Amino acid sequence: MKDKKSAGRFIENSYNYLSKDFLRHLNFLKKTGYVKNNGELTKDGKWASKLRVDQPLLIAEGFRLGVFPESDPALLAAMISSFVDERKTENRIDKEFMPKSLLSVFLKVTKALRPFSKLMVSKGFEARPLFLSPAVTIYAWATGRPWEKVVSVAEIAEGDLAMLILRTADNLRHIMALEQFFPEAAETARKSIRLIVKEPVAFSLNT
Repeated sequence: MKDKKSAGRFIENSYNYLSKDFLRHLNFLKKTGYVKNNGELTKDGKWASKLRVDQPLLIAEGFRLGVFPESDPALLAAMISSFVDERKTENRIDKEFMPKSLLSVFLKVTKALRPFSKLMVSKGFEARPLFLSPAVTIYAWATGRPWEKVVSVAEIAEGDLAMLILRTADNLRHIMALEQFFPEAAETARKSIRLIVKEPVAFSLNT
């Protein structure tokens, strides 16, 4: 009997926690314009719901603000990789591999998303900082630098680099799903995948 009561309390507490967590998420989406007051998705909410990506709200906000390089495959891949990477600190970056165009886009995106990131954190949600290192790494790979050189630039193990590339490609695949709303970005994402998924990163993606 005691075990049944304990199980009942556990289930009730879990339900209450999930209910509160759901409402917290729902209220945040209402506040930021992705869900209507009646609980229905707004126009932005409908396309944002298609993003099964790392840090979906931040990426969605980037598209809503129009700050991503939607016409440049290498730059788009580079920027998306910054949302994928989970490193805690910034690596030393060789200026040879950091063109002004990449730095400009990175600063533009991070500046534009800063208010939304702060809002997320203030409401108890995680908003990981974006680092330039993965963007520089993926840009070097997308623009044809040799694998050995890219590994040197990345300063991470080859396996970790391959995983970064594949996860970035997977995120780009979901951006392709936004074709109805962001046709240029969707087509650019398709091209981005072709630039980064190549030997020795052997992986089959339906592009």
